[in-house]
Amino acid sequence: MPSYAIVGNSRGIGLESVDQLSKTSFNAILPLIEQGEEWKIVHISSTKVDIDLIKKTGLPSSVAYAVGKASMNVVIAKYAAELAPKGIKSLALSPGW
Repeated sequence: MPSYAIVGNSRGIGLESVDQLSKTSFNAILPLIEQGEEWKIVHISSTKVDIDLIKKTGLPSSVAYAVGKASMNVVIAKYAAELAPKGIKSLALSPGW
């Protein structure tokens, strides 16, 4: 049976809190994910970090939110590279508007 974890990483809190929350979240879910047969961690991202969309629309609002989500995507890429040897997939999905 596949094992999935949906993670909501961006909660509009400070950088130190996000770092701690990220470590705490992963420490909590990794043992559960590793019990499954297929291991996937899905993070909720945003279309507000889509470079092409920003160029087309300008997206004048939510700059701080977009920067936070873009930073989160970098962290997700780091986790994806770090967890890949264990067979754990970590990816960001953008639900759209």
